Amino acid sequence: MRAGSWASIFHLYLFGMLAISPVGMIGPLAGDIARTWNLTPEVVGLTIMFLSLPAVFIGVLMGWLIDRLGARRMLVISASAIFLASLTSTFATSLLWLQLGLLITGISFIAVLTAAQVLIMITTEGNRQVRALAFWSTVAPVGLAAGMLIVARFAGSAGWQMGFGLHATLLAVLIASAFLVPNVRGSAQPGLPRESSARVLRNMRVLRLGLAFACGVLVAFGVVTVLPMFLERFHELAPSTVAPLLAISSLAGILGSLGTGVLLTRGLSPRSVALLIAGLAWVSAVATFAPGMPLLIIAAGVLLLQLAGGGCIALVFALLPRLVESPAQAGTAAGLVNQLQGLGSAAAAPLFFGLLGTGLPVTFVVATAAAWLAFLLLVPVWQRARPLPATA
Repeated sequence: MRAGSWASIFHLYLFGMLAISPVGMIGPLAGDIARTWNLTPEVVGLTIMFLSLPAVFIGVLMGWLIDRLGARRMLVISASAIFLASLTSTFATSLLWLQLGLLITGISFIAVLTAAQVLIMITTEGNRQVRALAFWSTVAPVGLAAGMLIVARFAGSAGWQMGFGLHATLLAVLIASAFLVPNVRGSAQPGLPRESSARVLRNMRVLRLGLAFACGVLVAFGVVTVLPMFLERFHELAPSTVAPLLAISSLAGILGSLGTGVLLTRGLSPRSVALLIAGLAWVSAVATFAPGMPLLIIAAGVLLLQLAGGGCIALVFALLPRLVESPAQAGTAAGLVNQLQGLGSAAAAPLFFGLLGTGLPVTFVVATAAAWLAFLLLVPVWQRARPLPATA
């Protein structure tokens, strides 16, 4: 399989999809976990945190390891760790074993996602790179949906843990094809200063890109989390009515990612794309949260918000290769950006549920608009950067 080919890119996409799918699996299984070990909702939430919390702390470390050991090696090691973690969860006889499996998965899926992204960055260039990274930016929503499908037939039954078994089986098949992963490296090159990766942490443009990413994710994740309760409280809509809207809006996020890739490869500047994304987001903030809006306008606002969120992810991924000094820094840079967006994800629920407690819908408009303004000011598109090459 030729490095940088679409077959290779899709192969890496499958690794990312199955790596992150446990995040989608855990929601439908939460009730089963609670019933099996007689847990309170608070303890279930803490258990799920084992899966999500590592993203806040280990992105830079995983990126550094990728730069030192090589992306392919880290991809295979981390995917194998997730396989073992899913086996552990399949046969877990106590909550502690399940939590251990989730913790290993939470650490390892960050490494798989970062390694696969790095491989795409260093094996593609020009328009092919922009398109590939736009495609890659859809891996999270697709992976979450895949996770829900994996456990669909097991959730709510006595054999709910077999959902993890099915996941382990699918991952084992994929790991068996790991010899097809490109054996290329962007690190440990002759003459490269050993502190090269550390210099990424002093690269203000990469830091700004990560903070801009965090702002976009903060809103996208926070709105999806709080919207059912918001509409129930202020518009008297049942959560069952909101669920289909959220499902459809996730498709809008995928379209936003792919559409951003198309715009960039058609010659629209990153600055213009950033302005378009922020403009859509500001309109969506008013349509979704302004008092007295009819349901049709709210639905359109949610779709626009997810469209902007998908565009934000694709733009960030497309800009990242242009901001690093060398492919040898790709792992640390991707890890840093992903860790910063993890902080945005972690802050989303406390912020938006705190706004819900104020009882003032207008606070959602202000907070959402302010976050997207911060995104626009932080994203490094206001100074001259390396141009996108025009190669296919």
